This record gives sequence, structure tokens and C-alpha cells, in this order.
Amino acid sequence: TTPYTYLWSNGATTASVTGLAAGTYSVVATDANGYTTTQSVTVTQPATLVATATSTNVNCNGGANGSIDLTVTGGTLPYGYSWTGPGGFTASTEDISSLAAGTYSVTVTSNTGCPANTTVTITEPTAVTAVLSGGATICSGDAANITVTLNGGTAPYSVVYNDGTGNTTANGLSAGANSISVSPSSTTSYSLVSVTDNAGCSGGVSGGATITVKPD
Repeated sequence: TTPYTYLWSNGATTASVTGLAAGTYSVVATDANGYTTTQSVTVTQPATLVATATSTNVNCNGGANGSIDLTVTGGTLPYGYSWTGPGGFTASTEDISSLAAGTYSVTVTSNTGCPANTTVTITEPTAVTAVLSGGATICSGDAANITVTLNGGTAPYSVVYNDGTGNTTANGLSAGANSISVSPSSTTSYSLVSVTDNAGCSGGVSGGATITVKPD
């Protein structure tokens, strides 16, 4: 018999309650004659929205082949994605690729508007450089060393050097100073043509070396 009164386990006294956190709630309803009935209801919530990322870094200095693979769990589908990055980069896809080095941030939004954020830094190796140096005076038939100093990128390196008549390749060189033995038959100036690191990245070359051969 009306009217009814209500007493919820959270202290509310209305027929309907809102603004509830997840949990189990019970209500006692009492009619005008004092008869009661009790009911319980469980309010659920989705798992926490979480965004995690794995990245592939740029393999050559100045390149743009990095990528980020995003994994999202929890929340309510579908998800929305809003990426930002260096140089005004933006994207709205889950995964992104063809990336230059820099820091990328994403906000993932669930269908109910709940956000999750994560930030990823894509790195690149330092630039590959090769510098040729050295010089000596030798007798005909003797050998001398020229030095190639290598930095950046990923060892080991390969360099191509020229003696004025053709190119020669030296492989398996390490970072730092490397000695290369040469035996010119006459005074020869050497220069570097190219350098490549273990990842296939090219770099800048400079310097030179001259070996003077004394006449017999």
C-alpha cells in the first residue's frame, strides 16, 4: 500500500539513486502498512583503461623509419587515438610508423570518454663519420700506415678509400682509430670515398693522407 519509503545501504532514501561507485547496494522498501522487502543490486565498472607501447628506433641518423605499436586494454570500445609528436606530427591511428627521432605522446579515449596517456621516445644513432689521416716517407717496397678514425652509428664499419688510380674497401673496422697498411710504388695521396656502418647507414668522410716514396 502506498506511500512507500526507501532506505538504501548508502543512506539514500529515494526510489532511485545515482552517482554510485562500483559495488553492491541494498535497499529496504516499506509500504504504508509497515511491510518490507529487501533487494540488492551490483553496480559494475569496466577495467581501468591502460595504454602501453613498444617502439622501434630509427636505424640511421636523420632517418624516419621508427615505429610505435600501441596496445590498449580495459575501458569500453571503441577507442579513439590522438597522437602528437615533433615537427607538428599528429595521427589518429592506434599504431604509427615512418617516424623520425623525437618524443611522441598519445591520449587514448574510451567510448565513455575515459582517457589514458602514454609517451614514447624514438631514438636515433649519432651520425657516422670517417676521417682519414697520416703520412710517411718510405723507401720503395716498404709499407706504411694510414689511419681512419670512425665514430657514430653502429660498428663494425666498412670504408672505401682511393689512391688516385682506383678504390679499395676495408671491412670490419672498429670505432676509433684504425690503421690500414698500404705499399705504394710511388708517392700517393689517399682519400676516403665512403663509409658504411653495420646497419647499412652511410656517413660523412673527410681528411686525407699522403705517403711519399723516396726514389731508389
